[in-house]
Amino acid sequence: MPTRRLSLSKKKTTARSTAKTCPSEHIEQRTFVEWWRKTQPDDLFAIPNAGKRSKAARGRLLVEGMTAGVWDLYAPARFMWIEFKRREVGALSQAQKDFGTARLEEGYQCIVAWGCDDAIAQLQSGIRASWKRPK
Repeated sequence: MPTRRLSLSKKKTTARSTAKTCPSEHIEQRTFVEWWRKTQPDDLFAIPNAGKRSKAARGRLLVEGMTAGVWDLYAPARFMWIEFKRREVGALSQAQKDFGTARLEEGYQCIVAWGCDDAIAQLQSGIRASWKRPK
């Protein structure tokens, strides 16, 4: 009778499988905005810039001023822009990097947050100098 071997190898984690288990950027940002509105005295505004739209809706928004790369949230009293990314997947586009770099040169504070917990930690403990995903 053949014996079965017990496989000790770990299952590979792919970007697709991680994406299914990692909360969406929408959920992370929504949770952060809820936290902000309960705990912070100043305003925070969302900048709706991405998303799937019809060609007509996209055209209307472009002529109204929609611009590629603009970050997700703005806190005017803190002169601060915040860009949300999913914890384990996602990356800044070149347009987002360019937008953030230009804002830094103008004197704004810029946070790239890899999830809600990371955004809160940076607000409470200091903004990371790097926009790369923390390990």
